[in-house]
Amino acid sequence: MDDEIDPHIFFGLQKEHYADKLSYVPKSALIVEVSKSRTGPPSVVATKMNPDELEGWLNKQIKSDREGTTSPGLRLILGNARDPEPPGPWSMPPPAEGGDTTWPGDYRVITNTWPIPFSRSHFDVMIDRFSLPQSTRWLCKTSTRHLQTYRMRPSAPGCPSYGLTFRVFQALHVALSLSHDGATGVTTALMLGQSGRQSEFVRAQVARLARLAHHPALLPAVLLAAMRSSTGGSLVEVARLCGLWVSYTECTIDEAERLREFVARLSRDVEGARAAALAKGYGRQEQDADAAALSYSMAGSDLDEVGFIIDERLDFIIHKARYTLSTARYVRERSMDFMPTMGNYIAQGIYVRMSNLRIRGMKQLRVICLTLLAFLPGILVTTFFSTSFMADLRPPHWAFWAAAVPFVGGVLALWGTWDAWKLPWWMKRSPKLYRLEVARWMGDFKRWARRRIGLSDVSLTTSSSSSTSIVDD
Repeated sequence: MDDEIDPHIFFGLQKEHYADKLSYVPKSALIVEVSKSRTGPPSVVATKMNPDELEGWLNKQIKSDREGTTSPGLRLILGNARDPEPPGPWSMPPPAEGGDTTWPGDYRVITNTWPIPFSRSHFDVMIDRFSLPQSTRWLCKTSTRHLQTYRMRPSAPGCPSYGLTFRVFQALHVALSLSHDGATGVTTALMLGQSGRQSEFVRAQVARLARLAHHPALLPAVLLAAMRSSTGGSLVEVARLCGLWVSYTECTIDEAERLREFVARLSRDVEGARAAALAKGYGRQEQDADAAALSYSMAGSDLDEVGFIIDERLDFIIHKARYTLSTARYVRERSMDFMPTMGNYIAQGIYVRMSNLRIRGMKQLRVICLTLLAFLPGILVTTFFSTSFMADLRPPHWAFWAAAVPFVGGVLALWGTWDAWKLPWWMKRSPKLYRLEVARWMGDFKRWARRRIGLSDVSLTTSSSSSTSIVDD
C-alpha cells in the first residue's frame, strides 16, 4: 500500500466512487514471467491464460510471496491478450524476436474509458497483493496523458519500494501500472488498453532484454522509445500529406490560370467576329444592316457579361487557391520543425534517466573497488603470517598489525594517487611536439652519461686521421 507521501492516494470514499463506476469484462491475459538465475541466463516464460487459469496463477503467486520463495525478476500481466489482428492497410509488420523497435500502431476509434479486462475480484487482488499504486483504477477512467512515480511503503526496513503509473494515447493507447519491491527484487507490471500486435511487441522486447527485464525502468523506457518512433512516424505522415496538399494546390492554380487564358482568347475571338460581321453588314441594305448590328450588339453584350463573370470567378478561385497553398506550406514547415523538437525532448528524458542509472552504478562499483583494495592486502598479510615459517618464528601479536596497517594504507594511498593523478601539460600536446620533447630528454641523458664515464662531447681523432663525431639525436 502507498504511504503518506503519495500525492495521488485514494481514500476509501474516492476508491469506492471509482470502483463502482468501472466496468469489468473478464478476458484472457498474457502472463510474462522473467526469473533471474544465479548460474545461467534468465528464463522467460509467456503463457496465455483464461480467467479461471489466471485465478490459479494469482493464488500461486500470493502463496509464494507470503512464504518468501519468489525469485527476483519480472511479472508482466498484459490484459485482453488476443491473437494478433490480420495486417490491414495501416498496420505495421509483426514484431520480430531479433530486436524490432517499431511500435505497431493502433488506429481503432476507442472511447475515453474502456472496460477492465479482468473480473473485479482479480483486479482488486492484483492491486492489493502485488502492492500496485492505488491510482491504477484512475488510469481506466480518464483520457489524459499521465506519468507519475511513487515511493511505496517498504515491505522490509531499509529496502525502498517504488511505484509508477503511465498512460499514453493516440496511436499507442496504453496504460501501465508498475511496482518494484526492493526487499525481494520483484517487479510487477500491469498493462491495459494495448492491441494484440502491441502485446506481441512488448513480449518480444521483454524476451530480447531479459537480462534487464527485472529493472523497473525497462518498460517505461521501451514505451517512451515506442512513443517517440510512433510520434515521429505520425509527423512524417503529416508532412507527406502536407506535401501532397501543396502539390495539388499548385496544380489547381495552374489549371485556373490556363482556363483564364482560354476565356481571354475566346473573348478576343468574339470581338473579332463581331467586328467582321459589322463591316460586312455595311454593304447590305440599310434595314438588314440595322438588324444585323442590333443582333450582334446584343450577342456581344451577353458574351461580355459572361466573360466578366467568369473572370471574377477565376480571380476568386486563384485567390483562395493561393491562400490554401500558403496555409499548407505553413503547416508543413511547422510539422517539420516540430519533429526534431519532439524527438529531442523524448530522447533527453531517456538520456537523463539512463545517465542517472549509470552514475549510480559507477558509485556502487567505486565502493566495491575500495572494499577489495582494503581487504585483499589484509588477506595477503594474514596468509603470510599463517605460513609455517612465521609459525616457527612466533612473532608477537602487534607485529601482524604493524605489517598489515602500513601495507593496506600504502595500497590505498597508491590507488588514490593513481586515481587523482592527471596528465602533465606537455603530454596533452600534439604527438609531434611530444616526440621532440622526448628527443631533447634523450640528448640530455646521453651528455650526462658521457660526462659520468669520462667522455667529452668534442670529436675524437683516430689513428687513420679520420674523425668521428658523436652527435646527439
